[in-house]
Amino acid sequence: PCSPGTYQDSSGKMNCKEADVDHYVAESAADGQSKCTDGATQPLRGQTSCIEADNNMLMLGGAAVLAVIALTAMYMSSQKKEKAPKRRKKIDHNLGHLGTQEGKRRKRPPEGKKRRRRPPKGKRRKRPPSSG
Repeated sequence: PCSPGTYQDSSGKMNCKEADVDHYVAESAADGQSKCTDGATQPLRGQTSCIEADNNMLMLGGAAVLAVIALTAMYMSSQKKEKAPKRRKKIDHNLGHLGTQEGKRRKRPPEGKKRRRRPPKGKRRKRPPSSG
């Protein structure tokens, strides 16, 4: 005969079947398995009883997940983001690297005079090449 945790649903057979997941067989020589009741579970095969679900464990698991999410969000927000450079740098082709624009700030025109605007690109006068 089959021992507890196993059953035989076909008469005349010698081998026994293990109880499925979420099922159990409490007694020996059983001809079938019993399903776990609501609120109970059995993650293993071939067992003689089910495990009562503990609501406290579910709540602790949920709280742990929420804590991990909150800590991750706090960590991400605490990381400093790179600030964009305050001033654009111009490429100096003679030096082959980025040079600063210090000393190249436009000065304000004197009182009463207007700043001369550059004509649009197509209408600029070409300067004669400087010899030097």
